Amino acid sequence: MKTEVIRVESKGFCASKFNNAQVIKDMAEKGYSYVGYIPSRIQSYGRISAIDLVFERGEEKWIK
Repeated sequence: MKTEVIRVESKGFCASKFNNAQVIKDMAEKGYSYVGYIPSRIQSYGRISAIDLVFERGEEKWIK
């Protein structure tokens, strides 16, 4: 199993706006499945300004 973590930064000041849909789509095209997210930076008043998206892909094993 291979795991990838990609950090996505917020694009807004008043509200947390993330461009995570495009990242998830790009990783799915590479064969990864979305597992979940982890808030990686939290500003004052609990505003999340960055998240880490977690993806996994099973490694294929070839039998000779």
